[in-house]
Amino acid sequence: MSPISATDRFAGLLLGTAVGDALGLPAENLSAERIRRRWRGKWRMRFIFGRGMVSDDTEHTMMVARALLTDANDAKAFQRSLAWKLRWWFAGLPAGVGLATAKACIKLWAGFPADRRCGARLSALDSRLMPGRAANLFWPPPV
Repeated sequence: MSPISATDRFAGLLLGTAVGDALGLPAENLSAERIRRRWRGKWRMRFIFGRGMVSDDTEHTMMVARALLTDANDAKAFQRSLAWKLRWWFAGLPAGVGLATAKACIKLWAGFPADRRCGARLSALDSRLMPGRAANLFWPPPV
């Protein structure tokens, strides 16, 4: 078996993120027991008319991926690129945006720099969250 290329791993990560997000979105924040009571049988797309829909987690992952494609070797340029993507995403008034993300985007629009020192914490870079996994392919977290 040949090794999987970095391009294929990255594509798999993005596709898996989107499909998993779409499958799990209707059950977000529900307990396992409530999920079992609400939906029986095989797990499938259940959001609207049997179709899936991605959340801001997938959108943030795609923004991180796009910023990595252009600025993976320059941390400051990566921060600026991601910050502009987040600003314009937020300007589109996304549904279901979290409070921490909204605060960070407002701070970015107000002119705060995109680094943590000024309080505009970009949760999209938190490696424990879905979008951070894209960054982990480029910059693995310390062990």
